[in-house]
Amino acid sequence: QVNIAYSERYKTIIKSIKKHMPKQIKYILPEGGLNFWFSLPSGYSANELYKLCYKNKIAIAPGSLFDVWQRDTRHFRLSIASIHNDEIDSGISKLGKIITYFLKNNGKDSISVNLYNNLF
Repeated sequence: QVNIAYSERYKTIIKSIKKHMPKQIKYILPEGGLNFWFSLPSGYSANELYKLCYKNKIAIAPGSLFDVWQRDTRHFRLSIASIHNDEIDSGISKLGKIITYFLKNNGKDSISVNLYNNLF
């Protein structure tokens, strides 16, 4: 039954990524795992994106968490291990909007209240 739940989450997140993620974002589909790796365009910081996502209640793991020297990278990870299937599409939609904003603002993590209200 656990495998069925993860399989449903996997199918849902793939559909949501294709629907909501900006085209500039590259990703790797896991082969049996629960983690999806994404790459921002060159020159962007996953640590800065993390800050913006955190402010907007979206949990991503910047690649620096997985680097021995904790170097900032343009890569980040999402997990489907502890999220309900019915939350995935809205979460990926919100993440896609945050990333679109982030890319348009050259990777700056500040977001005004007015913009936030217009985005979400």
